[in-house]
Amino acid sequence: LHHIIGVRDIWLGALAVLFAILREWRALAAWFILAAGVCFYDAGIVFHTTANIWAMAFHCGSGVFCGKVGRACLRSRVSAQASCAE
Repeated sequence: LHHIIGVRDIWLGALAVLFAILREWRALAAWFILAAGVCFYDAGIVFHTTANIWAMAFHCGSGVFCGKVGRACLRSRVSAQASCAE
């Protein structure tokens, strides 16, 4: 199971890098916002299985981070469009 999760993380990370290289800010923002949802869902799983406070804090912190990066990507895209329109 750990190998499957590791492979999943590698291709998801590669997808995020590809979106950044291609400057697909909307896609990258969606990727991070979905990742935030997954992080909070994982925190819920941890709560119901082990209730390990450090693991829950890690997942919640990751969710907040991903959400903020997703919003920043959206703002970056909007500001780029505004500067091109001038």
